Amino acid sequence: MSNLPLEIVEMFGQTIAKVVPITIVLAIVFSVLSYFWACNPGAPWWRKRELVTDICYCELGYSCSALAWCSISTMPMH
Repeated sequence: MSNLPLEIVEMFGQTIAKVVPITIVLAIVFSVLSYFWACNPGAPWWRKRELVTDICYCELGYSCSALAWCSISTMPMH
C-alpha cells in the first residue's frame, strides 16, 4: 500500500508548524504598530468577522504551494 497519504499529512503538519509561529509574530508586531499608528480608522483586524476565513486561506495557500512545489520538483523529465 502507498505511503503517499501519510506523507502528505506529514508534510502538511511540517508546513503548519513552520508557518504558525511566523504568523503569530507578525500578528503581534502589526497589532502593536496599528495600535500606535493606525492608517485606517475603525475596528482592529482581530475583531473582524472575516478573520477565521483569512487564516484558513493563508494556511491553505502555504500548504498547497508546498505540495505543488514537491509534486512539480519530483516529476520525471522526458
